[in-house]
Order: sequence, then C-alpha cells, then structure tokens
Amino acid sequence: MPNSLPSSPQEIIEHILEDEGGFVNDPADPGGPTKYGVTLETLEAWRGRDNLTEQDVKDLDIAEARQILLQRYLFGPGLDKVNNILVQLLAVDMWVNHGPKRAAQLFQRALKLPVDGIMGPKTLNALNGNEPVNVFRALLAERLRFYARHTVANPAKLKFLVGWIDRAADMLWED
Repeated sequence: MPNSLPSSPQEIIEHILEDEGGFVNDPADPGGPTKYGVTLETLEAWRGRDNLTEQDVKDLDIAEARQILLQRYLFGPGLDKVNNILVQLLAVDMWVNHGPKRAAQLFQRALKLPVDGIMGPKTLNALNGNEPVNVFRALLAERLRFYARHTVANPAKLKFLVGWIDRAADMLWED
C-alpha cells in the first residue's frame, strides 16, 4: 500500500499499477495473460485488434497500461465522477479486479439497487451517496462477501483468497 491516500485520478491509477504488478498467466485465473491489470481481452479491445498474443501482453509498457486504466477503468465507466476519493479508489480497484459487469453488479448489490450489471446514472448517484463512509463500507463488505462466495463455489480459487483479502484490506487507509 502506498504511504498516502491518492488525491487524483493519476494517483489512483498508480495505486492500481502497484497492486497489479507485472505479467501473470495463471491457468486458474480466467483473466488469462495479464500485466498491470490489463488482460489480453482488454488489450485487444484497446488496440482494436483481436489477434494479439500472450507476448503482446508481456510487452505492454507501463505508459500504455496507465492510459488503458485511466480511459477504460476510470473515465470510461464514469468513476471519475465519484465525489469521495476513497470511494473512487475502491470503485476503480473493483472495476479492475472484478471486471466491469461484475463490479457494477457488486456496486448495485452493496447499494441496494436493482442488479443489471450496467454502470448507469443511478449506480453513479448511489456511489455519491450522502455518507461516503457508509458507501465505502457497503462496497468493501460486498466485495468480501463476493470473495467468500466465489471461493466456496470454486475451490480451485482458494489459492487466490489471501491475496484478494489483502487487496481489500489495503483499502483501509490509516491517514
């Protein structure tokens, strides 16, 4: 975890990059080849090509990854419009870690909205609820519930559970 709470979209992305790290391709992870939180599928969509390879992901440089995360995981879904920086950081981290549809579903469950997996104005308005600490707690709790349910339903994912919980716990800033 970085030493201080991010204060801008760019700092949020730097936090995500630090959490995600370098190249991985674990057969138990359905995301497939991933570097800096950017999957092969995301890289293909970003570059407008459907014939990229694992090597293309390995060769992804951090500058391009930064742009992808900013555009597809922060500005694209409208998470830059979340008023509270800690809620915004958690929401972006969930968008990267869980993927867009699942993240939107988790937001909606946490905020007691109809669950359609679409990040629309109602979901955004709920993320900007009047008590950010309650929104943050609801999102973090739903994320932890998801990890538990997902691991029980998919025992092969148990090897990821400690890392997922660490990632969630890293959202509990002390400053």
